Amino acid sequence: MLHQSAIEGYFAQQEDLLVEAVSRLVRIDSTLGPAQPGQPFGPGPAAALEAFLSLAQEWGLPGENLSGYVGTVDLNNQPDTALHILGHLDIVDAGEGWTVTAPFQPKVVDGLLYGRGTADDKGPMVAALLAMKAVRDLKLPLTKNVRLIAGTDEETGFRDIKWYYGSHLYAPHTLSPDADFPIINLEKGHYQPTFQAAWPQETALPRVAAFSGGTRLNMVPPKAQATVLGLSPRQVEEAFQALALEGAVTCTCTQEGESLHVACAGQNAHGSTPEEGHNAQTALVALLAALPLADCPSTRAIQALHALFPHGDHRGTALGIAAKTIAAMERLYGAKAEHIRAAIGPGISRCCFETDTDVPAAMRAALGAEVEPYLQRSAQDGKWHVDLKAINRHWMLRAGLAPEHIAVSGACTACCTDLYWSHRRMGDVRGSQAAMICLKETP
Repeated sequence: MLHQSAIEGYFAQQEDLLVEAVSRLVRIDSTLGPAQPGQPFGPGPAAALEAFLSLAQEWGLPGENLSGYVGTVDLNNQPDTALHILGHLDIVDAGEGWTVTAPFQPKVVDGLLYGRGTADDKGPMVAALLAMKAVRDLKLPLTKNVRLIAGTDEETGFRDIKWYYGSHLYAPHTLSPDADFPIINLEKGHYQPTFQAAWPQETALPRVAAFSGGTRLNMVPPKAQATVLGLSPRQVEEAFQALALEGAVTCTCTQEGESLHVACAGQNAHGSTPEEGHNAQTALVALLAALPLADCPSTRAIQALHALFPHGDHRGTALGIAAKTIAAMERLYGAKAEHIRAAIGPGISRCCFETDTDVPAAMRAALGAEVEPYLQRSAQDGKWHVDLKAINRHWMLRAGLAPEHIAVSGACTACCTDLYWSHRRMGDVRGSQAAMICLKETP
């Protein structure tokens, strides 16, 4: 590249500047807060936005605060903008369990900068701003403008970007420094339904009087709590022990008058990698569903939630997504089970899919004794190995597919990292694998 040596030489001198700039933003707790005038997402995101625009000003790249929703920084005054760089300055809750440093006290250890937002997304936003500074300082020739757009509501609904593009044109090209490298051009799909029910005031005992858990849609809930009436702490503790979740989720009971407060604590994780966490909310639902509660509407609601979302099911296997997909194809497109061909592609196999007791429990809750051939417990460490491919094949057979119409790959992605990506085996060194559904008319 014509300018490569100049660019490399420039950035070789910028590490201290970059670290200090990122640290300025990390020191700001920019989680969602109550809206105020000029601060639609609360004072935290607003403070981070002002700090970011001040940094841009110091670096000779003046920006603009657009009603507290987003900030924009232009590289030059060219009339045509060819590229938008989209990022965000808001963060999810800091959570607990920080060891290297506190979440808002950035610290460099062994060449890594620790603190909430260093990777998602304050660090990448500052890096993008520094790249724009480099282009300007090195006087690299450009014929069009680049606009950096700093959002403040990415973690809780993208209301910032929706507001911006409601009155501004899209650029021909857009880059978001908020993922892994080299390039990701697909985003995971997510389904965000709302379940609700209402019933008259209850008096039956024992019953669940209150339940709450979770703070963000894109996080595994690390905490959940409920109020139970008519049961003793011992009854709840014995039911929890029977679930065999020790080591993954903890449970505490506190008696206050006639109310028994039950709290479960698990481990948070990003919504894209739920297997890295332990869902306190589904664990508490499983616990409540196991209690000897009265037959009343609140109890039936708890049991229905447990049936829909059994604890430990990260992939929709216990929900029977494969079978429900077949049913949807029959209902929506007139497909017939005997005509459907299915392929279960490369994925983690039983040899490497090692779990605690929560996953087998979820599978048993959905399929009962039918699932036992696909579960195996290690005699050495007591861990469970689950054959997800075989369970999904079982669901398809139950939905009416012929055995000869289901192809199952024997390739294990965790074993064959020379051919496939595997988060369990490779961590953050990963890429994209795709699956597809095709409809074809038959005579």
